[in-house]
Amino acid sequence: MVPSRRVYVLFGTTGITFHLAWKVFEDGLLFPFALSLIGLATIGAGILYRRHSVRIGQAIHETLPGLVIRLKPRHAME
Repeated sequence: MVPSRRVYVLFGTTGITFHLAWKVFEDGLLFPFALSLIGLATIGAGILYRRHSVRIGQAIHETLPGLVIRLKPRHAME
């Protein structure tokens, strides 16, 4: 069973948020505002990706080298 892309997005944004909380904005008053902006940007990026996912997938597939394309799992060959 291969995890879906949503799992990677969820854990990636969670990791970035925790990194920002403990390293970048440690004891900072701007963290809540920065976190809100990051959340809004993530939502906006998700909406744009959802609308244009086929075109984005095709563009990525066209730029991948042949070796990488052959390494893709069978269910992702569509």
